[in-house]
Amino acid sequence: MRKIPLEINCIDRCAPALEAGKTFFNTLCAATDGSNQSVPWKINLIKKDIDIRKFSQQKSAKSRLVCAANVFNEIYENIPHNSIEGLKRITSNAAQLMDNLALEDASILTIEPGIPQSGRFISLLRKEFLRLGRIPASPCTHAENCPLLLSEAKKRWCHFAHNTLNAPKELKRLSEAAGIPKDRLVFSYLFTDNASRSEKTIKKEKNIRIISDIFPLPVNRFGCYGCSDSGLILLAGEKNQIEELSSGSIYKSVISNNLQLDIKSNAIIINIH
Repeated sequence: MRKIPLEINCIDRCAPALEAGKTFFNTLCAATDGSNQSVPWKINLIKKDIDIRKFSQQKSAKSRLVCAANVFNEIYENIPHNSIEGLKRITSNAAQLMDNLALEDASILTIEPGIPQSGRFISLLRKEFLRLGRIPASPCTHAENCPLLLSEAKKRWCHFAHNTLNAPKELKRLSEAAGIPKDRLVFSYLFTDNASRSEKTIKKEKNIRIISDIFPLPVNRFGCYGCSDSGLILLAGEKNQIEELSSGSIYKSVISNNLQLDIKSNAIIINIH
């Protein structure tokens, strides 16, 4: 990657944060590159307040990859959680902003904290990107309607939890020194591409994305939620079986015609034997 002449635009309202980031990058390059040759990356620091209502209308050079990590939660965090229309407006503007910054065949990555409001934002963002012709590639296993936008699923949201064992030791040390050590990373995300996919293709075997931790069920059984083009899924089985289904992983299963629905979540029940 360091040999590829990339041009990177970093946008933030805080100039010192941008400068600090570039300093960190340059220092890491000097520490790990024995040749001491400069990396052929052009890094543009752009001090700008991202007003998505105005910024989305501006013309600028388009990119092959647009990333927004922990950006939009600072915009929608003040909206009441019962104001779905307000969240829809922000989501529509956010999708248009990123679409305007991206080439037609570009990829777009959006990462937000793994809290309910962020999960709703991501589900609505997915809907907006589909309207703009950008197909969800991950975590979604399909381009059908998002099961978590249905009223029956309002208490569930798309998010993933991972431990921090593989986090850089420097980051761990910094977090501990700041008094905010982390042993779990919980986030919601959406990655889109323009790969050609047929939404009408019917596959006997379903790809189910695991979107929750495991939890106890009656009669000494355990379960976890998954998402598929058939809707919300409740995978149920013995504890050791469910523990093998880690958050974010894919489980392949055949969904029979004799569907049994969970009374609490209205999810399709698949029993793992």
